[in-house]
Amino acid sequence: MPMAASAIYFLNLRGDVLINRLYRDDVGSNANVACAFKFVVEAVALFKSYFGGAFDEDAIHNNFVLIYELLDEIMDFGYPQNLSPEILKLYITQEGVRSPFSSPHNLYVRLRFQILISALNFSNQGFVNGRNGS
Repeated sequence: MPMAASAIYFLNLRGDVLINRLYRDDVGSNANVACAFKFVVEAVALFKSYFGGAFDEDAIHNNFVLIYELLDEIMDFGYPQNLSPEILKLYITQEGVRSPFSSPHNLYVRLRFQILISALNFSNQGFVNGRNGS
C-alpha cells in the first residue's frame, strides 16, 4: 500500500513553522514510518543538492520559492514522486541561493569574529554596576 502524507512542515529549532504544504486531510493513522523517513532523508538530500550542501534555516528562508516548486514535483496529492536530483534538475533549472555563512571558510570567519567580540571589554574602567558589583 503506498504511503500518503497529509502535510509537510519545515520547522526551526524553536518549533516555529517556516514552510508548510498541505496535501490532503483524509490520511489515516496507519502510516508506514519507514517510508516516511526514507522520503524525508531523500528530500533533504535533494534540497542540499540544490542549495550547495547547506540545508538550514537561512537556506529555507532564501529559497522558499524553489522549495515550494520542488515540493510540488516530489509529492503529488500526498503521494511521493520522483526524488532524484539528476532528473529534477533537467526541468527545474532554478538554482538555489547559497547562504554566505554556509561555507566552512565563512563559518571560520564568523567564529573568529565571535571570539574577538567576546574578548573585548566594553565596560568603562572604574565603572561599578550596582546589580552585580562588577
